[in-house]
Amino acid sequence: MTLSAKVKYYFFNAAKIAIAIIALYFIYEKISDQPLEEINKELDVIESFKYFAFVPIFLFSSANWFFEILKWQNLSFHIRKINLSESFAIVLSSFTASIITPNKIGEYGAKVMFYDKARWKKVLGYNFIGNMMQLSITLLMAIVFYHFTPLIVQNKVPEFIFSVTVIIFFVMTFFLFNMGLSLRITKINKRIDFKSLSEFTISDRFKVLLLSLMRYLSFSFQFLFILFLFGIEISLENFSIITLNYLLISVVPTIFLGDLLIRGSIAIFMFSLVGINELVVVSVVFIAWIFNFVLPAVIGAIMVLKPKTQ
Repeated sequence: MTLSAKVKYYFFNAAKIAIAIIALYFIYEKISDQPLEEINKELDVIESFKYFAFVPIFLFSSANWFFEILKWQNLSFHIRKINLSESFAIVLSSFTASIITPNKIGEYGAKVMFYDKARWKKVLGYNFIGNMMQLSITLLMAIVFYHFTPLIVQNKVPEFIFSVTVIIFFVMTFFLFNMGLSLRITKINKRIDFKSLSEFTISDRFKVLLLSLMRYLSFSFQFLFILFLFGIEISLENFSIITLNYLLISVVPTIFLGDLLIRGSIAIFMFSLVGINELVVVSVVFIAWIFNFVLPAVIGAIMVLKPKTQ
């Protein structure tokens, strides 16, 4: 190994260790900032939490990440065939890297660590496609359920936002299903070539969209279920509020350090409109955050230390 190769090797591994340490520190800081005593009091008055509640909550989170892992396995098929365990390592380690960067852009850099350099542009392209498909499902669900939300919510989230969401959704759909489209991103060397989309058939795209939908339903139903444990009715109106909640969360720029604060603030704003107690909303958001973000981030911090470039 040449001196240059050794420097790159040690720098690469030092960067991975730094990512893991910073991510774990961010998790610790964010948890320590929460009103844990108040949240615990809310949990104490709900006997169901003592017996069975965390099992279905964990299963919803497992489904959430399982569908994301399946989605990347399907996307990676056109880059390099990987099995479920490889996809598990790639997805969770890239998630850990993403949480310490603005708008989770670190996910792109982390994923390329698992592929040889010749495939990096394809990895970036397919990761972009996967994220856009997940976002398109978020937009679609908000569009479909907007008119089922209570009028008081619609008055706070006006038709203008709904109209913009519809326009963005159709633009994204055109992009995702236009076979000949390529995209030039000036901040990345030369061009991310989307001609590889020709390998990504219409059937492939619908499959990834279906997995994106299944993932969306997993964390949405989990949120609804946790609300139910706090005595909030399972209803079409409340599910509709959840779809708008996730829409707003998706379009607000954030990093992990502020992610829980932003999620909590938006959820409080949305659900307070229909009279749901703020502390209940904070508790629901915190529980969902622990299961969907903290646990996979901790696992990913371990995974990120052992990427295999192929």
